[in-house]
Amino acid sequence: MLDIQTVAHQPIPRIEVEDYIEIGRLVADWAADPASRPKDLGALKAQLAGVAVIPERIKSVEFVQSTLDQLIIRLPAREMIEESVERMSDPMASGRYPMPQFYADHCRPGFGPVMTPLDTLLARMGDHTIAQCR
Repeated sequence: MLDIQTVAHQPIPRIEVEDYIEIGRLVADWAADPASRPKDLGALKAQLAGVAVIPERIKSVEFVQSTLDQLIIRLPAREMIEESVERMSDPMASGRYPMPQFYADHCRPGFGPVMTPLDTLLARMGDHTIAQCR
């Protein structure tokens, strides 16, 4: 008889966004006015109060902005990619990729809160900028 035990490990904590539209608004402000960007992690957490929760594993923050003639490809942490691929490959998992609710609201109009085109743009910018591998 085989005695196979699986060791469950805690998932890497992700940034938990509470308001995608508001984080998108902050991203738009940071992009348009570099002086509005938080100077350190404490200032970032203060700006994100009520908008997103930064996990304790994050110790610093850096802003990088593309220009019209330079593409910056932002890569997630290797550990997060590996964890996410493993979780999404698990045949015993729920089989659903965790998407923010606003995507479903946008793709199925009439079934969720109505989002204006500006709200959708802001929510997408916020998700794109702050997202990490789920």
